[in-house]
Amino acid sequence: MKLRKLVGTVTMVCLMWATPLLAANEHVTINGGISAFNPCNGELVSVLGPLNINVQTNTSPETPHVSVHVRFKGIGAATNGDEYQLSFIANSTFDTVATVYDVPYHSVFVGKGSHRTSP
Repeated sequence: MKLRKLVGTVTMVCLMWATPLLAANEHVTINGGISAFNPCNGELVSVLGPLNINVQTNTSPETPHVSVHVRFKGIGAATNGDEYQLSFIANSTFDTVATVYDVPYHSVFVGKGSHRTSP
């Protein structure tokens, strides 16, 4: 649950970066990171990598249309040294131009090899 809340917060921060891009079709890449607790073993996992944000806007008066695409691929490790990769993807389309968008996302932390779990 904490991971979902954290990733939701990260999404909102990402979209705040995207807001200035709403004037046209734009792409921006920034370096970022995410940290979350692994619910299986309680270890803190931190990953770093590029965050890609694409915003495509058609502001025609009759039919405004906005597409938001966010992609983050990160690599890192837990506090116990276990290696992890993260894939985070958020996509959606909207029929109105706004300053903030609620974009559904999918994220997966993948550990390398076998990992300890809590007893």
